[in-house]
Amino acid sequence: MVRFNFIILSLFFTFVFEGETVKALSFEEPMSGVNVQASVRQRVINVLKKMNLYSSEFDSDDAKFIMDMGFDELTWRAFVKALEKEFNMVLPHDEGHLSTIGKMVNYIAASKHD
Repeated sequence: MVRFNFIILSLFFTFVFEGETVKALSFEEPMSGVNVQASVRQRVINVLKKMNLYSSEFDSDDAKFIMDMGFDELTWRAFVKALEKEFNMVLPHDEGHLSTIGKMVNYIAASKHD
């Protein structure tokens, strides 16, 4: 019985992310805010890359989606929808509150890990 429980727990704490097996942290090792934000930031960047919107020129938390990266309204809405799907959450569709990569990452990290 103990071995069976261990196998179930091992399977529960192992996740598959884009073809790579990544070990989740155990309860004794909670993720720090920096790790959460880094993970969220990487996923946001991956969404930008999948949509062919990423440029290393704008690889900064201060990069503005509309002003710097040239998003129009349609691109913005498609990007927000892609992030909603990626993070399984609803995001505000007005660009005002989430105008930069850093603000978007902070909002998602705070919402997902409250």
